[in-house]
Amino acid sequence: MRIRNRMARLAACAAAATGLTVAAAGSASAVTTTVQVWGVSGTYLGSGYFHGGGSGAIEVYDAFCDGDNGIIAAAYVWRNSSWTTSGLVSVRGCGSTNYNGLADNSPRPAYGEQVKFTVCKLTPDGVWKDCINTYVENY
Repeated sequence: MRIRNRMARLAACAAAATGLTVAAAGSASAVTTTVQVWGVSGTYLGSGYFHGGGSGAIEVYDAFCDGDNGIIAAAYVWRNSSWTTSGLVSVRGCGSTNYNGLADNSPRPAYGEQVKFTVCKLTPDGVWKDCINTYVENY
């Protein structure tokens, strides 16, 4: 008798979890894309984030405590047959973040438009290194 009750409870929990997952997936309204930046030795240096929805936003986080280097990110939109800068954001300093809401930028990404999101290491002299390009839809 106990085995049947446990199996029934397990089945009920699995069904509830499946329903919750489907409900949560259906209610998502904005997409966030994360690009992680790693050092040559495999050390996590930081991240860049593109927050979709509306006009979008970009954010960077510096996780490595070296003081001089940082993380930089750029968002580009396709205008007049080329990628045009919509916004930049950079940060230096252990545990620091910086944010740029793109709504007031010109040009700003339209809802549903493709955005080229670039995240790079930022050297002390301002050089962008080891850039990672990601193409996302602004939803």
